[in-house]
Amino acid sequence: MRTSIRVSGWVLLALPMLGACQLDWVKVDEEVLVAASVNRGPNRRPDGLDGPEAYFAPLDELTLLIDTPDGKHLFGESTIPGLFTPSRLSLQDGRCRVNPETNYRIYWGPIRGTWAHIAEAEFMGLRRNLWDDPDPLYLTAAWMARSYPSEMTFPRKLIEDGVTFSARKAARRLATGLPWGVTADLAVAAIDRNWTNWIRPGQINVAGEVPVPSVFGHGTGMFGTAVRWTATIESRDAEEETGLVDCDLGRVIYN
Repeated sequence: MRTSIRVSGWVLLALPMLGACQLDWVKVDEEVLVAASVNRGPNRRPDGLDGPEAYFAPLDELTLLIDTPDGKHLFGESTIPGLFTPSRLSLQDGRCRVNPETNYRIYWGPIRGTWAHIAEAEFMGLRRNLWDDPDPLYLTAAWMARSYPSEMTFPRKLIEDGVTFSARKAARRLATGLPWGVTADLAVAAIDRNWTNWIRPGQINVAGEVPVPSVFGHGTGMFGTAVRWTATIESRDAEEETGLVDCDLGRVIYN
């Protein structure tokens, strides 16, 4: 199956200049051909239809082809990771309740084709003395874990890898769990090898990220795929009439 979709992004083009090679970021906002291989994932639609024009299923193999107006060509390949669902998380209309001042572990089983995970969350309802910005507090974290069973500690995992200076006070408060009345929109993604290589940490004597590209040809860049799940988690006492189900997560005790 071949599907034509419009994408907008950035790629790093290698531009020959005076016998040398100059690298420059160039914006891509052209018609891009994305081709899914005939070896569709096992989670394809039961009716055999491809659904919406840009519908892809977990474990589909994708090929990226970019033709720029000036005749340059870029290409890359990615396999979408398998289905990603926590093993115990209970949700009602995408929402659930946790106890205040408590960290939890979110578990999931093996995910085919996964090399790492990314979590991000927006926290709403923090007291003014913790977060004065009118926008929600945004925190994110990434960690390397392949297809074997994995887990994340919520919300503690989101503050383990460092946060911005402006968010440090609120992040320290979140280390012991969500304060009462705080709501978090959480998303966790299982990402493919390409994405993982693009954000992989440096080794000895190399600080920060050391990107490995997955787009080639007349340029370079990253072509990665991911599957994710989302949930809205609200911190309330069990005795309150919230109308929410309990998240049913394993509690984490920290000394």
